[in-house]
Amino acid sequence: NIADFDTLTFVGAIYTYEYGYKSYFKDKNSVYSYYEKSQEMIKENYNPKTFDEEAWKLRVRRPGD
Repeated sequence: NIADFDTLTFVGAIYTYEYGYKSYFKDKNSVYSYYEKSQEMIKENYNPKTFDEEAWKLRVRRPGD
């Protein structure tokens, strides 16, 4: 396992035609994405100490949502 499940929290999810649902999580060490179709968790290039969840949610929100 690449994530620390004791500190892992859900950030949000987006849907793309190519990947299906892509969910984001963070723990004390990093930020991760999980792809529904491939059932794979990937370490993203974000620092969890400076990762701004609210700014991320605004960035991925579609206009009109």
